[in-house]
Amino acid sequence: VITHLMIDQSFIKNAAMVIIFTAHEFMAHRLVTVGAFTHMLQLEAIEKGIGVTGIGAFYDQKIQDFLERENPILYVCALGEVRS
Repeated sequence: VITHLMIDQSFIKNAAMVIIFTAHEFMAHRLVTVGAFTHMLQLEAIEKGIGVTGIGAFYDQKIQDFLERENPILYVCALGEVRS
């Protein structure tokens, strides 16, 4: 299911974890904050030899339906063995 929600990017199926960041409402500063947090997470993961990738293409409404939330989707990243 999660692979489909990420516009069928098949490399995601091998990830140990997919993190979906949401907010109660969309605000630019929240988007910047989650972007900075995710960047720090990526740096830590790379240093520890953990695969990591940001996901820039996804179906917003389908993810909201899957999560049973109307919260805006701010950012998505996959951690673990991310390979095709």
